[in-house]
Amino acid sequence: MSHEDIDSTKIWDSSNLAESFPGIVLPLTFSIARRGYELAYKSQAYSAGLDWFQLEANHRTFNAMTGLFAGRMYYDLVSWYKFIGLFPNNKQNQKYLDEQLETLGSEVYLPAQNHSLSYKLSFWIRVAKRAIFFERERKKYWLYLDTTFKYYDQIPKEESIHSHLNRYSYLEQMIVPHMGRAVDNDFFVMSYNGMLKKLLRKWLGESTEAQHDFLGALHDVISTRQATLLLDIATYLKSDQKASLFLKDNKYDLLDKHLISSPVGECLQEYRSDFLHRYAEDQKIESVNPLGSLQGFYSFIRTYMKLSPDEISTRRNEAKFQEKERTNSILKKLNTWQRIIYKIILNRLKNHLRIREKNRLYRGKVYAHLRELFIQFGKVLNNQKILDDPKDVHYLDIEELFQLINGSGYSDDFKGLVSARKTKYESYKEINAPHRFITKGALTELPKEFHKGAPKKEKSRKKFKGIVASPGVVYGKVMVLEKPIIPTEPFDILVVSHTDPGWTPLIALSKGLIVERGGILSHAAIVTRELGIPSIIGIEGITTHLRNGQQVKLDATTGVIEVV
Repeated sequence: MSHEDIDSTKIWDSSNLAESFPGIVLPLTFSIARRGYELAYKSQAYSAGLDWFQLEANHRTFNAMTGLFAGRMYYDLVSWYKFIGLFPNNKQNQKYLDEQLETLGSEVYLPAQNHSLSYKLSFWIRVAKRAIFFERERKKYWLYLDTTFKYYDQIPKEESIHSHLNRYSYLEQMIVPHMGRAVDNDFFVMSYNGMLKKLLRKWLGESTEAQHDFLGALHDVISTRQATLLLDIATYLKSDQKASLFLKDNKYDLLDKHLISSPVGECLQEYRSDFLHRYAEDQKIESVNPLGSLQGFYSFIRTYMKLSPDEISTRRNEAKFQEKERTNSILKKLNTWQRIIYKIILNRLKNHLRIREKNRLYRGKVYAHLRELFIQFGKVLNNQKILDDPKDVHYLDIEELFQLINGSGYSDDFKGLVSARKTKYESYKEINAPHRFITKGALTELPKEFHKGAPKKEKSRKKFKGIVASPGVVYGKVMVLEKPIIPTEPFDILVVSHTDPGWTPLIALSKGLIVERGGILSHAAIVTRELGIPSIIGIEGITTHLRNGQQVKLDATTGVIEVV
């Protein structure tokens, strides 16, 4: 492919991005998320040795890492490859990125860059120092975030446009750029995952172990703590007669006061401190937390009261046993030096995956603050007759809001702008969007892959093949969910198009999981491995084939799903 073709060709992919921003995303969320990617990756590039002039020269690359089509967010893979091309070893790292994101962008891989020897040397010294002192840097980073969030909470909350935009600017300038440290961690996840796969393919050939079984289970992941806290609260509630009566009579205030002073009170406080902001699609500023109210929270606890703690414990122990079995299976095929290298890289990969999950929790806190901020901001704009409804603020992008105070706007008709966008976004609901597509040249209309009408019905199938994310075999009734809801009907196997970290409490309710999109390092794979839930991922269109109530066999040893 010529340079001209590469410049005009773009590959758009939502495979990994759907874990954070699934479905239709409103303009405010997109504009802030896009700015977040730009700042975080500029921060990482700066720490990797680029100066201010180089960052500005590549401003368009950082600004174009994400795009929006029919309200859906996509990665622009070409911009990601250009970003990687700013550093040495870009030829290999482009492949590593594809393996981590479970994408395939080789059509537009960029040629190796001719970096100077001095830059290569300084770059690799920086990488080595990052790797050696990473734990120290990680502690400093998390301490900085905790301290900065506390300071943010102390900023006076005045009901004015300036005050709200100043609070937003604080988050944007004092927290988001520092999330380049989280990007550093993702770099190590990408590198160690790519290296391990490459070595295992070399040592074992194109075996299943080399592709998917090398990771094993991942223990002590912060995301699963949310599910275990809910289970602990539900288990205690079943044993407390007074609490059970409060729940039966829907007396949520009395129930909450009772539990706060009970032996499970610390679990309740920990959940609210660390996880109350986390729910499915929690990085959309326009979303509403279904567990934010006492009624929503305790309605969900009712569902958890149906779970057996002994069954959960048995599953987790079984997951640990299976991990040892898989690891030993690989070790038996390796010589002494290969075993040593395998263990070192695997342990580093697992450590960085745990850190990644904690970093995602911090990122969720940023969006929780933004959600609260713009609820109040919308009310101010509504009171000043700038908007008809406080929620209309979600249809404006962040720069348009700053135009209210800096004089750079070209229109004062925000009501008309919002009305037009509402109409457009309403039409987006009828459009079926692809997970991946390619564009060339100017983007003046939606690509042909976007189309209206019901999804094309395929012939009924009885068998499906996917990627084993967490091993095991389970028979049961499926529940197909387009959006996360509190299930009222009993089910065994959850079937979804995607997951994000906020899906964890729902995943924990299932005995098996089937996901259309995702990779072996996706959140769904990580969580199900720790909880011992058999799961299969990467089956395109599975949510349109299966329907609620069907009985299926999920064989997460072979990756086959069969309708019984």
